[in-house]
Amino acid sequence: MSYIILEKTKDNNRTFEQIIFSCLEDSGYRRQSEYILIDDKNFVKYSIRHKKNSQRYYLEIISNLRVNKGEDVLLNLDECLVKSPEQKYIDIIRVYDGVSASFCERLYPKYGNFERLLRQMILLVLTKAFGSEWRNKTITKEQLNGMKKVAKAKGNLSLSDTLEQFDLDSMERFLFEKRQINYIDFFENKLKKDDIKNKEKEELIELINEMRPCSLWERNFEILGKQQKWEKKIYEIHDLRNKVAHSKKITKGEYKCTNKKLNELNKDLSKAIIKIQDKDFENVDYVDILGNFALSIGKMTQRILENYDFSKVINGINKVVQDMIVPLREAYKSSINESLEKIDNGIEKTQTKKSDINKVITAFEVAEELKTISKTFYNGVENQTE
Repeated sequence: MSYIILEKTKDNNRTFEQIIFSCLEDSGYRRQSEYILIDDKNFVKYSIRHKKNSQRYYLEIISNLRVNKGEDVLLNLDECLVKSPEQKYIDIIRVYDGVSASFCERLYPKYGNFERLLRQMILLVLTKAFGSEWRNKTITKEQLNGMKKVAKAKGNLSLSDTLEQFDLDSMERFLFEKRQINYIDFFENKLKKDDIKNKEKEELIELINEMRPCSLWERNFEILGKQQKWEKKIYEIHDLRNKVAHSKKITKGEYKCTNKKLNELNKDLSKAIIKIQDKDFENVDYVDILGNFALSIGKMTQRILENYDFSKVINGINKVVQDMIVPLREAYKSSINESLEKIDNGIEKTQTKKSDINKVITAFEVAEELKTISKTFYNGVENQTE
């Protein structure tokens, strides 16, 4: 920590340096030579420099303590200096805040990571919804023209670089601000008089929902969670970002609170990105795997039953299948119920979900059939051996 100390009025009983020493000693620490003793084992160094007969002094305090302890000591000394009753004799101006600099250096990479993760998540969602037209579909012409002017010196504005033109405030508006609908165009293109007569009730409800002003998040990102939850998390780390970016004074309380929120938010963003990647780019369909497994077992049943020696093996397989099916059935029912509650996008999505349910129901039925056949066969064999 560094300070410029200027003399305002003289104290006839003390020198300039003695007044400065008084400020330091108000901290409760002991001063010895060029050291400020915290306890028997810990200390910080200080130095006071000035030219002869100068009324302007330079005070520097340096800590080699562990980070947390050193921060607390320096912050205590800082408060004693800037709030000292000796201010009637001197002006103390902090010219370098090493503690705040340390806070900013630790938070800045996390803010950078947050913005990169946020852009990645947005692009994953919007390119799925709109393909290469995502920019034209989500950014107004005025905004896009403004971005292109800013980026002109760097050449054409690519799809990859578009979101980088947003600052955090603009990104929040892009995601969360409700967008008005051009009702004239909407009625002209989607609600023509003749078309309305031919539409079913569900189709009309879907069109009415499209007319409702809503945000980009509500339209395309609800799969990742409610807007209110995400907007609150992002807003909470927004205010301190300007201080961090410009290395301004940050209190320890601000640092601890924002550091915790940034860690949680970056973790949530990473999880959301993995969820999108798994859903969009993995070929594994667990519903199909379960259905195909049970159907294959069912087809093999008759051939297996022809061999008496495999009767006990069948019972063993059946037990394993049942042990797997029972908890899976309950878990799947629970997930299906939860998923169906969220479906509001029309009959087509509902039919797809029903198809998946039917696959699992078929799997369960085949497993039950396998159990019955196995039990009947085993009982028959037992009767024959008697």
